[in-house]
Amino acid sequence: MQYSPILIELSRSLPRALEIASVLTNALRQRGGAFNFPEFLTSFEQGGSSQYDIDVPGNLGAIDGYFRIVRVEGSSVEAEELISEERVWPIIFPSEVAALLGDGYIINLELVRKPEGWQIAGCGFAYPPGTEI
Repeated sequence: MQYSPILIELSRSLPRALEIASVLTNALRQRGGAFNFPEFLTSFEQGGSSQYDIDVPGNLGAIDGYFRIVRVEGSSVEAEELISEERVWPIIFPSEVAALLGDGYIINLELVRKPEGWQIAGCGFAYPPGTEI
């Protein structure tokens, strides 16, 4: 029995996409989620105003979307947001997840800007390269 090239590729890339999503979800769960980001907390000492302002023109503080992996350098990843086609760099991934990534994989991410780069606040599914979203 012969398999089409598409099925052969999916037999490799789909399990890897599932592993990426699983390992990233577990890493985020162990880290404790969004509450590790003080920007999400409210400072009641300062009259209850939020310390986290994502509405500053020209300086996004958070991005949510589907990101296609463009390059991986250690734990730093460059990705393109699919709707805006904006490139985001560096996204800081847990090292065990970065080791699984490859060009073209698509991941649903919630990102928060930190001084060292974009931190992952949440994630959804990961998809194999070439997936239409």
